[in-house]
Amino acid sequence: MQLTRRSRWWHHEGVARWQQTLTARSLGAVVALAVLAPLGGTGAQAADVAAALVPTQSCPPTAVSPQVTPRAQYVSDRLRSAGYSAAATAGVLGNLDYLSALTPTAQSASGERVGLALWGPTRWQRYVRQVSRRGVNRWFLSEQTSFLLREMSADPGQFRHRRLQHMAGPMAAAVYFHNTFVRTGASDATVRATRGAKAAGWADLLAGRPVDRRPRDNDTYGLYLTCEPATGTVERCPTVPGSFRASFRHHTGFRWRRISAASQQVSRCVYANFPRIRLHGTYRPGHMPTWGRALDFMMPAGCVTGRTRSYTRSGADLALGSRLAQYLLRRGDRFGLDYVIWQDRIRNPHSEHLEDPFAPIDTWRVDRHNNGDCTNTHFDHVHMSVTMGA
Repeated sequence: MQLTRRSRWWHHEGVARWQQTLTARSLGAVVALAVLAPLGGTGAQAADVAAALVPTQSCPPTAVSPQVTPRAQYVSDRLRSAGYSAAATAGVLGNLDYLSALTPTAQSASGERVGLALWGPTRWQRYVRQVSRRGVNRWFLSEQTSFLLREMSADPGQFRHRRLQHMAGPMAAAVYFHNTFVRTGASDATVRATRGAKAAGWADLLAGRPVDRRPRDNDTYGLYLTCEPATGTVERCPTVPGSFRASFRHHTGFRWRRISAASQQVSRCVYANFPRIRLHGTYRPGHMPTWGRALDFMMPAGCVTGRTRSYTRSGADLALGSRLAQYLLRRGDRFGLDYVIWQDRIRNPHSEHLEDPFAPIDTWRVDRHNNGDCTNTHFDHVHMSVTMGA
């Protein structure tokens, strides 16, 4: 079946909105794309957590965590732009690295503390209320960093942000930030040996790097981490909120819970780990292999069908979609993944299990079952399906 899909994007108050019309030349298929609604409610998010893939080792307690440099660079740029010295910034990074491996989806072992700074229940729910009022996904690194900066500028308790801003030593900054802002029971000696050592590592790693006054957090999502912070877990896949389920039903005509359990899990994980991808969709009839076992993850800026070729409209979206494809393939066994299609290429982890999931997209097999415009050839979305038994 050959489909023709036309997409239109526009921006209103900084929020991208999407309208799509789908016509089928043969079966009259009706598209069903769910707009990811903001998380509703203010209850604790510790319950009903589905893990996508749990790293098997803890991150080094006295050195920078591997793979998280893009996040550290983004947070560093935000702190430096807010007036914090390089040393003060490193001190904050050392604490955040120790707490969460700089990961927005982190939670403590008990499940009571959540997010980039492992906020306690009261502070986390304050953050959730703020972002929910604006209809924003709470798992954005940019949003959590903004909340952290607002908290710091409010000078809570014994913490004074102007004192931290001008500190000249990463070790001293790490100890001060811990003792006045984070406030655990760890001794100064322990803090210096762990968070302070991480702070020194980040100071060395970021030394001489120019400050980006308008940083983007797009490349901080979907990182594959080989370790977890000593205090908890980073691979969180929270439950889909009621507002999302209602939106899904409104746009599709059937209940979200009717898609397969494995598809639900993938949707939860992508929602939390790729918050820039706001649209998850499926349709019937015609979505392969079935509407309940397949999902499309739409890129924000769409795609273009030219006279000679199709392409993803945004370079940032091309990188984002490629990271998502790799994220899914890395977790293929856990997700019960059948195949992934992106950029008119297809990968099946079961028949191609010896291949590197990070292999360049252009080395994948050409998908010969899709012909037509850039949507049919998967330049504006990543398609995934799960196996029959998933």
